Amino acid sequence: MFFSLKSNCFQSFLESLAMPSTPKINTSSSTLDIIAVKFWNEVVEATELLDYAIASGYEAEDGRKVSPDMISSIKEIHQHLETCEGTKLPPTDEMAKFEKAYYDLSNLMSPITAMTLRDTSDDPRYFEESLFAYSGASVAKIWNRKMMAWTLFFIFIAILQNTLEIAWGKASTPADKLDWSYFQIVLGIFLPFAYGGIGACTYLLKSLHYFIYNRTFDRMRKSEYYNRILLGVVSGGTITLLVSQAETDGGKVITLSASALGFLAGYNTDFLFSAIERITGALLPKVSVESIKKRKPAVSKSHLALNDISVNDLLQKYASASTDEEKTMIATLLERLGKRI
Repeated sequence: MFFSLKSNCFQSFLESLAMPSTPKINTSSSTLDIIAVKFWNEVVEATELLDYAIASGYEAEDGRKVSPDMISSIKEIHQHLETCEGTKLPPTDEMAKFEKAYYDLSNLMSPITAMTLRDTSDDPRYFEESLFAYSGASVAKIWNRKMMAWTLFFIFIAILQNTLEIAWGKASTPADKLDWSYFQIVLGIFLPFAYGGIGACTYLLKSLHYFIYNRTFDRMRKSEYYNRILLGVVSGGTITLLVSQAETDGGKVITLSASALGFLAGYNTDFLFSAIERITGALLPKVSVESIKKRKPAVSKSHLALNDISVNDLLQKYASASTDEEKTMIATLLERLGKRI
Protein backbone atom coordinates (compact mmCIF):
# COMPACT_ATOMS: atom_id res chain seq x y z
CA MET A 1 0.00 0.00 0.00
CA PHE A 2 1.45 3.36 -1.02
CA PHE A 3 2.35 5.72 1.77
CA SER A 4 0.06 8.75 1.92
CA LEU A 5 1.03 12.26 2.96
CA LYS A 6 -2.03 12.66 5.16
CA SER A 7 -0.26 12.73 8.52
CA ASN A 8 -1.64 15.76 10.36
CA CYS A 9 1.75 16.76 11.69
CA PHE A 10 3.52 16.59 8.37
CA GLN A 11 0.57 18.18 6.58
CA SER A 12 0.72 21.15 8.94
CA PHE A 13 4.44 21.35 8.33
CA LEU A 14 3.82 21.59 4.58
CA GLU A 15 1.11 24.19 5.07
CA SER A 16 3.48 26.27 7.14
CA LEU A 17 5.76 26.36 4.12
CA ALA A 18 2.82 27.23 1.82
CA MET A 19 3.37 24.01 -0.16
CA PRO A 20 0.94 21.40 -1.56
CA SER A 21 0.85 17.80 -0.37
CA THR A 22 3.35 16.91 -3.08
CA PRO A 23 5.88 19.50 -1.96
CA LYS A 24 7.86 21.69 -4.30
CA ILE A 25 10.86 23.71 -3.29
CA ASN A 26 9.94 27.16 -2.04
CA THR A 27 12.88 29.48 -2.53
CA SER A 28 11.49 31.86 0.08
CA SER A 29 11.78 29.20 2.79
CA SER A 30 14.84 28.78 4.90
CA THR A 31 17.60 26.43 3.82
CA LEU A 32 16.74 24.04 6.65
CA ASP A 33 13.09 23.89 5.56
CA ILE A 34 14.09 23.15 1.96
CA ILE A 35 16.42 20.37 3.06
CA ALA A 36 13.71 18.92 5.30
CA VAL A 37 11.12 18.87 2.50
CA LYS A 38 13.56 17.24 0.08
CA PHE A 39 14.49 14.63 2.65
CA TRP A 40 10.90 13.75 3.53
CA ASN A 41 10.10 13.49 -0.18
CA GLU A 42 12.83 10.86 -0.38
CA VAL A 43 11.22 9.05 2.56
CA VAL A 44 7.89 8.96 0.77
CA GLU A 45 9.48 7.71 -2.46
CA ALA A 46 11.50 5.06 -0.63
CA THR A 47 8.40 3.90 1.24
CA GLU A 48 6.42 3.56 -1.99
CA LEU A 49 9.24 1.60 -3.59
CA LEU A 50 9.63 -0.64 -0.54
CA ASP A 51 5.89 -1.30 -0.28
CA TYR A 52 5.78 -2.41 -3.91
CA ALA A 53 8.82 -4.67 -3.46
CA ILE A 54 7.25 -6.34 -0.42
CA ALA A 55 3.78 -6.67 -1.95
CA SER A 56 5.08 -8.14 -5.22
CA GLY A 57 7.82 -10.28 -3.69
CA TYR A 58 10.33 -8.54 -5.93
CA GLU A 59 13.48 -10.44 -6.82
CA ALA A 60 16.27 -9.19 -9.06
CA GLU A 61 17.54 -11.21 -12.02
CA ASP A 62 20.61 -12.23 -10.04
CA GLY A 63 18.45 -13.54 -7.18
CA ARG A 64 18.86 -10.58 -4.82
CA LYS A 65 15.92 -9.58 -2.65
CA VAL A 66 15.07 -6.77 -0.29
CA SER A 67 17.17 -7.22 2.84
CA PRO A 68 15.90 -6.81 6.40
CA ASP A 69 18.35 -3.93 6.90
CA MET A 70 16.71 -1.99 4.06
CA ILE A 71 13.27 -2.57 5.52
CA SER A 72 14.22 -1.58 9.06
CA SER A 73 16.17 1.55 7.99
CA ILE A 74 13.35 2.88 5.83
CA LYS A 75 10.57 1.94 8.24
CA GLU A 76 12.34 3.60 11.16
CA ILE A 77 12.49 6.92 9.32
CA HIS A 78 8.90 6.38 8.22
CA GLN A 79 7.91 5.93 11.83
CA HIS A 80 9.82 9.08 12.73
CA LEU A 81 7.67 10.96 10.24
CA GLU A 82 4.40 9.49 11.49
CA THR A 83 5.14 10.36 15.12
CA CYS A 84 4.79 14.07 14.43
CA GLU A 85 8.53 14.63 14.18
CA GLY A 86 8.42 15.56 10.50
CA THR A 87 8.99 19.21 11.26
CA LYS A 88 12.65 18.54 12.01
CA LEU A 89 15.34 16.38 10.57
CA PRO A 90 16.37 13.18 12.35
CA PRO A 91 19.92 12.73 13.65
CA THR A 92 22.65 12.63 11.04
CA ASP A 93 23.50 8.98 11.61
CA GLU A 94 19.87 7.95 11.08
CA MET A 95 19.70 10.03 7.88
CA ALA A 96 22.89 8.42 6.58
CA LYS A 97 21.55 4.96 7.41
CA PHE A 98 18.33 5.73 5.53
CA GLU A 99 20.15 7.17 2.51
CA LYS A 100 22.30 4.03 2.32
CA ALA A 101 19.19 1.81 2.47
CA TYR A 102 17.40 3.89 -0.17
CA TYR A 103 20.46 3.76 -2.42
CA ASP A 104 20.69 -0.03 -2.13
CA LEU A 105 16.96 -0.41 -2.73
CA SER A 106 17.09 1.81 -5.84
CA ASN A 107 19.99 -0.19 -7.27
CA LEU A 108 18.20 -3.44 -6.53
CA MET A 109 14.94 -2.44 -8.23
CA SER A 110 16.30 -0.40 -11.14
CA PRO A 111 14.76 0.52 -13.59
CA ILE A 112 11.69 0.56 -11.32
CA THR A 113 11.55 3.82 -9.38
CA ALA A 114 8.98 5.68 -7.35
CA MET A 115 8.25 7.80 -10.44
CA THR A 116 7.66 4.77 -12.68
CA LEU A 117 5.36 3.29 -10.04
CA ARG A 118 3.30 6.49 -10.04
CA ASP A 119 3.28 6.72 -13.84
CA THR A 120 1.88 3.18 -14.11
CA SER A 121 -0.41 3.31 -11.08
CA ASP A 122 -4.20 3.11 -11.20
CA ASP A 123 -4.41 5.33 -8.13
CA PRO A 124 -6.47 8.44 -9.07
CA ARG A 125 -4.01 10.63 -7.15
CA TYR A 126 -1.49 10.10 -9.93
CA PHE A 127 -3.83 10.57 -12.89
CA GLU A 128 -3.11 13.40 -15.32
CA GLU A 129 -5.50 15.53 -17.30
CA SER A 130 -5.38 14.78 -21.01
CA LEU A 131 -7.59 14.42 -24.05
CA PHE A 132 -6.83 10.71 -23.92
CA ALA A 133 -7.65 10.39 -20.20
CA TYR A 134 -11.39 10.36 -20.89
CA SER A 135 -12.05 7.68 -18.24
CA GLY A 136 -9.14 8.41 -15.94
CA ALA A 137 -5.81 6.81 -16.63
CA SER A 138 -2.19 6.77 -15.56
CA VAL A 139 0.53 8.55 -17.51
CA ALA A 140 1.60 5.28 -19.11
CA LYS A 141 -1.90 4.39 -20.27
CA ILE A 142 -2.43 7.89 -21.67
CA TRP A 143 0.77 7.54 -23.68
CA ASN A 144 -0.35 4.10 -24.85
CA ARG A 145 -3.60 5.60 -26.16
CA LYS A 146 -1.60 8.27 -28.00
CA MET A 147 0.42 5.55 -29.70
CA MET A 148 -2.80 3.84 -30.75
CA ALA A 149 -4.05 7.11 -32.25
CA TRP A 150 -0.82 7.63 -34.21
CA THR A 151 -0.97 4.03 -35.44
CA LEU A 152 -4.56 4.46 -36.66
CA PHE A 153 -3.57 7.71 -38.40
CA PHE A 154 -0.78 6.04 -40.40
CA ILE A 155 -3.04 3.06 -41.16
CA PHE A 156 -5.70 5.45 -42.47
CA ILE A 157 -3.20 6.97 -44.92
CA ALA A 158 -2.16 3.52 -46.13
CA ILE A 159 -5.76 2.33 -46.56
CA LEU A 160 -6.76 5.53 -48.33
CA GLN A 161 -3.92 5.24 -50.84
CA ASN A 162 -4.62 1.56 -51.55
CA THR A 163 -8.35 2.28 -51.93
CA LEU A 164 -7.73 5.08 -54.42
CA GLU A 165 -5.31 2.90 -56.35
CA ILE A 166 -7.93 0.19 -56.70
CA ALA A 167 -10.83 2.57 -57.45
CA TRP A 168 -9.04 4.98 -59.81
CA GLY A 169 -6.07 3.04 -60.96
CA LYS A 170 -7.57 2.12 -64.34
CA ALA A 171 -10.47 4.50 -64.54
CA SER A 172 -10.17 7.64 -66.64
CA THR A 173 -11.36 10.96 -65.26
CA PRO A 174 -14.05 12.76 -67.30
CA ALA A 175 -13.10 16.16 -68.63
CA ASP A 176 -15.72 17.93 -66.54
CA LYS A 177 -14.66 16.22 -63.31
CA LEU A 178 -11.86 17.10 -60.91
CA ASP A 179 -8.72 15.14 -61.64
CA TRP A 180 -7.77 13.32 -58.43
CA SER A 181 -4.82 11.52 -59.99
CA TYR A 182 -2.35 14.04 -58.57
CA PHE A 183 -3.75 13.48 -55.09
CA GLN A 184 -3.31 9.76 -55.61
CA ILE A 185 0.30 10.30 -56.74
CA VAL A 186 1.05 12.33 -53.63
CA LEU A 187 -0.43 9.63 -51.41
CA GLY A 188 1.66 7.05 -53.24
CA ILE A 189 4.80 9.04 -52.45
CA PHE A 190 3.87 9.21 -48.77
CA LEU A 191 2.89 5.53 -48.57
CA PRO A 192 6.38 4.21 -47.58
CA PHE A 193 6.61 6.96 -44.96
CA ALA A 194 3.21 5.90 -43.58
CA TYR A 195 4.30 2.27 -43.36
CA GLY A 196 7.47 3.40 -41.61
CA GLY A 197 5.28 5.18 -39.06
CA ILE A 198 3.17 2.04 -38.64
CA GLY A 199 6.32 0.02 -38.00
CA ALA A 200 7.62 2.50 -35.43
CA CYS A 201 4.28 2.67 -33.61
CA THR A 202 4.03 -1.12 -33.62
CA TYR A 203 7.42 -1.36 -31.95
CA LEU A 204 6.50 1.29 -29.36
CA LEU A 205 3.14 -0.35 -28.58
CA LYS A 206 4.86 -3.68 -27.99
CA SER A 207 7.44 -2.00 -25.76
CA LEU A 208 4.79 -0.03 -23.85
CA HIS A 209 2.89 -3.18 -22.95
CA TYR A 210 6.10 -4.53 -21.45
CA PHE A 211 6.84 -1.27 -19.61
CA ILE A 212 3.34 -1.03 -18.13
CA TYR A 213 3.29 -4.66 -17.01
CA ASN A 214 6.74 -4.41 -15.40
CA ARG A 215 6.06 -0.93 -13.94
CA THR A 216 9.09 0.58 -15.71
CA PHE A 217 7.47 3.27 -17.88
CA ASP A 218 9.37 6.53 -17.37
CA ARG A 219 7.85 9.85 -18.43
CA MET A 220 11.36 11.28 -18.81
CA ARG A 221 11.79 9.14 -21.94
CA LYS A 222 8.80 10.60 -23.80
CA SER A 223 11.08 12.60 -26.11
CA GLU A 224 12.83 9.35 -27.09
CA TYR A 225 9.48 7.83 -28.06
CA TYR A 226 8.60 10.85 -30.21
CA ASN A 227 12.01 10.64 -31.86
CA ARG A 228 11.40 6.96 -32.55
CA ILE A 229 8.17 7.76 -34.42
CA LEU A 230 9.84 10.48 -36.50
CA LEU A 231 12.85 8.29 -37.20
CA GLY A 232 10.56 5.45 -38.24
CA VAL A 233 8.68 7.69 -40.68
CA VAL A 234 11.94 8.97 -42.20
CA SER A 235 13.40 5.47 -42.37
CA GLY A 236 10.30 4.10 -44.09
CA GLY A 237 10.54 6.64 -46.88
CA THR A 238 14.31 6.60 -47.19
CA ILE A 239 14.98 2.87 -47.24
CA THR A 240 13.34 2.49 -50.67
CA LEU A 241 16.02 4.77 -52.11
CA LEU A 242 18.80 2.49 -50.88
CA VAL A 243 17.43 -1.05 -50.78
CA SER A 244 15.21 -2.98 -53.19
CA GLN A 245 15.68 -6.47 -51.73
CA ALA A 246 16.83 -8.18 -48.54
CA GLU A 247 19.27 -11.04 -48.07
CA THR A 248 18.98 -13.77 -45.43
CA ASP A 249 21.86 -15.21 -43.42
CA GLY A 250 21.97 -18.14 -45.82
CA GLY A 251 22.49 -15.82 -48.79
CA LYS A 252 18.93 -16.15 -50.10
CA VAL A 253 17.67 -12.95 -51.75
CA ILE A 254 14.14 -11.83 -50.87
CA THR A 255 12.47 -9.15 -52.98
CA LEU A 256 10.19 -6.88 -50.95
CA SER A 257 7.75 -4.16 -51.91
CA ALA A 258 8.33 -0.54 -50.97
CA SER A 259 5.62 -0.80 -48.30
CA ALA A 260 7.18 -3.89 -46.73
CA LEU A 261 10.63 -2.27 -46.69
CA GLY A 262 9.13 0.86 -45.14
CA PHE A 263 7.45 -1.15 -42.37
CA LEU A 264 10.66 -3.08 -41.59
CA ALA A 265 12.74 0.11 -41.53
CA GLY A 266 10.22 1.78 -39.20
CA TYR A 267 10.05 -1.21 -36.87
CA ASN A 268 13.83 -1.66 -36.77
CA THR A 269 15.69 1.55 -37.55
CA ASP A 270 19.00 -0.35 -37.52
CA PHE A 271 17.89 -1.80 -40.87
CA LEU A 272 18.34 1.63 -42.47
CA PHE A 273 21.62 2.37 -40.71
CA SER A 274 23.15 -0.97 -41.71
CA ALA A 275 22.12 -0.36 -45.35
CA ILE A 276 23.73 3.09 -45.28
CA GLU A 277 26.95 1.66 -43.84
CA ARG A 278 27.12 -1.08 -46.50
CA ILE A 279 26.58 1.38 -49.34
CA THR A 280 29.02 3.88 -47.88
CA GLY A 281 31.67 1.19 -47.52
CA ALA A 282 31.16 0.09 -51.13
CA LEU A 283 31.21 3.55 -52.70
CA LEU A 284 33.66 5.57 -50.66
CA PRO A 285 37.40 4.78 -50.62
CA LYS A 286 38.67 3.01 -47.56
CA VAL A 287 41.19 5.12 -45.70
CA SER A 288 43.19 3.51 -42.93
CA VAL A 289 45.24 5.18 -40.25
CA GLU A 290 48.47 3.99 -41.87
CA SER A 291 47.53 5.51 -45.21
CA ILE A 292 47.32 9.00 -43.78
CA LYS A 293 50.60 8.78 -41.89
CA LYS A 294 53.60 10.42 -43.44
CA ARG A 295 55.59 7.85 -45.33
CA LYS A 296 59.16 7.33 -44.34
CA PRO A 297 61.70 8.34 -47.02
CA ALA A 298 62.66 5.40 -49.18
CA VAL A 299 66.11 3.98 -48.64
CA SER A 300 68.32 4.39 -51.68
CA LYS A 301 69.00 1.36 -53.78
CA SER A 302 72.73 2.03 -53.51
CA HIS A 303 72.59 1.55 -49.74
CA LEU A 304 70.68 -1.70 -50.07
CA ALA A 305 73.21 -3.06 -52.60
CA LEU A 306 76.34 -2.59 -50.46
CA ASN A 307 75.78 -5.74 -48.39
CA ASP A 308 75.34 -8.06 -51.39
CA ILE A 309 77.82 -6.75 -54.01
CA SER A 310 81.59 -6.93 -54.46
CA VAL A 311 84.15 -4.44 -55.89
CA ASN A 312 84.60 -6.53 -59.03
CA ASP A 313 80.87 -6.53 -59.68
CA LEU A 314 80.74 -2.77 -59.33
CA LEU A 315 83.71 -2.30 -61.65
CA GLN A 316 82.08 -4.50 -64.28
CA LYS A 317 78.82 -2.60 -63.96
CA TYR A 318 80.69 0.70 -64.22
CA ALA A 319 82.39 -0.45 -67.41
CA SER A 320 79.09 -1.58 -68.95
CA ALA A 321 77.14 1.49 -67.87
CA SER A 322 75.60 3.31 -70.80
CA THR A 323 74.60 6.58 -69.16
CA ASP A 324 76.37 9.11 -67.01
CA GLU A 325 73.68 8.73 -64.31
CA GLU A 326 74.43 5.04 -63.90
CA LYS A 327 78.20 5.67 -63.80
CA THR A 328 77.71 8.34 -61.15
CA MET A 329 75.58 6.00 -58.99
CA ILE A 330 78.12 3.14 -59.31
CA ALA A 331 81.01 5.48 -58.54
CA THR A 332 79.19 6.53 -55.37
CA LEU A 333 78.79 2.91 -54.37
CA LEU A 334 82.48 2.25 -54.99
CA GLU A 335 83.39 5.24 -52.85
CA ARG A 336 81.16 4.09 -49.94
CA LEU A 337 82.38 0.53 -50.24
CA GLY A 338 86.00 1.75 -50.16
CA LYS A 339 85.33 3.56 -46.89
CA ARG A 340 84.06 0.34 -45.30
CA ILE A 341 87.14 -1.69 -46.28
